[in-house]
Amino acid sequence: MEEDERNQSSTLEKIVSDFNTTLEQTIAAFNDMKDQIATPLVYFNAHFPQTTSLSTGKVIVDKTVENNHGNGYSATTGKYTAPERGLYLFFMHTCTSSTKYSYLQIVKDGSVLIRSVQYEKESLSCSNSQVFVQLDVGETVWVQCSSGSSSRQLNENSSYRWTSFGGALIHN
Repeated sequence: MEEDERNQSSTLEKIVSDFNTTLEQTIAAFNDMKDQIATPLVYFNAHFPQTTSLSTGKVIVDKTVENNHGNGYSATTGKYTAPERGLYLFFMHTCTSSTKYSYLQIVKDGSVLIRSVQYEKESLSCSNSQVFVQLDVGETVWVQCSSGSSSRQLNENSSYRWTSFGGALIHN
């Protein structure tokens, strides 16, 4: 009788051990799948350029960083470096004073993604541009002036009309 109890106990211990191993493997597989499915929270928004004058090829560096979740935006260079691979949405909001132009573009590692021109004869005005782009980790996006001169200038004298640059990872 004692031998039967030992055999049953040994069998039961093996069943419990096998179950625990299977459960741990299932939990690990679930966590791997969860990490692959979930889109990380990555976004930024910056405004108030360091300078309002525009010269051809100049990168627009925004000095006020409102959000930088993922730490991709550099307030030193004005460039955003992707911390995660995925599909991003970027925007630029451009404001100019009356009779001033701005020719800006969003650039990915030297390739223009979208261009914009802003001009209003009578008053201060603003425009928006957005672009979707697939990025790999380490790829860089920025706003730069595509055509500069003394008549090309951004406006930053208004408390509610801000030139700004931002973006977010929307799918990985």
